[in-house]
Amino acid sequence: MKLIPVEIKSGKTVTSDYFKGLKYWNHLTGYEGGKIIYGGEDYQKRSHNFEVIPLDLINEKIKGKI
Repeated sequence: MKLIPVEIKSGKTVTSDYFKGLKYWNHLTGYEGGKIIYGGEDYQKRSHNFEVIPLDLINEKIKGKI
């Protein structure tokens, strides 16, 4: 089993603070990446294998459509 860190944020604007927890988890575990679910509208792939997923698209992500 592989653990993937996920953080849920209510804001609509992605800031660098959103990634602090994921970066800390990556530092502790050696894992690279993670997912942020947020209240905005744009799906984003970021460096270090981070994905930023709008709450409205989470169902599509789970089904493998994005």
